[in-house]
Amino acid sequence: TCIYRNRPEIMGAIHCHAPFSVAWSVVDKPIPAVIVNQVMTGGEIPISPYNMPGTLELGECALDDMADGMAVVLQGHGTLCVGRSVEHALHITLAVEDAAKTAIYAKIIGGKMRSMEDDIATMLARHAKG
Repeated sequence: TCIYRNRPEIMGAIHCHAPFSVAWSVVDKPIPAVIVNQVMTGGEIPISPYNMPGTLELGECALDDMADGMAVVLQGHGTLCVGRSVEHALHITLAVEDAAKTAIYAKIIGGKMRSMEDDIATMLARHAKG
């Protein structure tokens, strides 16, 4: 409700407990921008501090931490992804889980993880220009 009230362009929202995203939520770290599909989310997925499920505070904090992005990790809980429709929110949810999984595998392999943040910003800027 908090999201729909404050972001009129949002027509769909999905909250889930996908395992790789939840792993990031329990270590209190944002999901880094590691795959190009994160252009749908605006890049790195921020983390919102823990709030009791079902409370107004959870919704308000998630909205604040999501800012104008399309996804947020709820600390110790899961993810909240939004979109222009439920189908769009589902595509974002799948991209977030894919990024979470890819980043975990990359950390296991080791070495320097390449950030896609600059590439995503460039793609978003091109899209905004039309």
